[in-house]
Amino acid sequence: MKGIRFAALGGIVIACAIVAFFIMSREEEPAFEGKPLSHWLARLDSDPRTANVAITAMGSKATPFVIEELRAHDSSLEIWWRQFVRRQGWRWSYTMPATHRNRRAVRACMILRTHALLAVPHLEKLLHQAKTPDERNEIWLVLCRVEAPGTLVMFHTMTNGNPKLRSEARSVLSLNYSSGLSSNPTPVVTLLVSNLLHGSMPMRGHAAEALGWIGKLPDVTIPALGLCLNDPDEKLRNVAVASLGHFTRNTNAEHFVRTAFADRARSVRVAATNALTRLYPPPPISYE
Repeated sequence: MKGIRFAALGGIVIACAIVAFFIMSREEEPAFEGKPLSHWLARLDSDPRTANVAITAMGSKATPFVIEELRAHDSSLEIWWRQFVRRQGWRWSYTMPATHRNRRAVRACMILRTHALLAVPHLEKLLHQAKTPDERNEIWLVLCRVEAPGTLVMFHTMTNGNPKLRSEARSVLSLNYSSGLSSNPTPVVTLLVSNLLHGSMPMRGHAAEALGWIGKLPDVTIPALGLCLNDPDEKLRNVAVASLGHFTRNTNAEHFVRTAFADRARSVRVAATNALTRLYPPPPISYE
């Protein structure tokens, strides 16, 4: 009996030592006005304006801890405990659901903007795990704020097996650039052109489509799209012609679109007609 007691006591001591080791080895949490980051993350629900000021002030120091919250997931024990508490009708629980911690961290990334660049891979993982459009919308907004790395996630998501995700990625990528949310398209355009010229299908088709939506850096984009008009893949030629139509009143784009009128495929010729109309839209009708 005494041996069992000593064994139990030894187990408790070892467990306490392990917990103490992890607490001591954990980097000190950044603070604002004497209160730690975790306090301000909790305040995002009740007082978002003040929490925004605090998280902005902490800047890049907050990033490692925000990433830790993004990576949070519920253990089997935590899930069992919350179910047990619910069955008992109790109103309290010592554990916060990981999904709630994740969403707070996503909102913190939105505040940190470019300081959250290191969080992008974790945001991409959460995007694929999100179960509701609202959860995904928050993540899409963050990806728009972190410029090029976030845009690359949108581009890669266009090849995802989930049709809803593909559709959302197309819409967000188009809106991101047409509304001017992204100020520096160069890194993304460079990568898309590389995928367009050297990638494999269907990635090349998605790259051609995305370059049209972005509609930036015509000196780089238009010649790359023009090269695709000689490709044996009809779908790629079709998408390339349609994307050239986004470069309004550009004479180089017009040259490539006109060459597509001689394409052997009727669908490409039709796409060229539509692209030319988009390149030179008719003037608005005046009723005066």
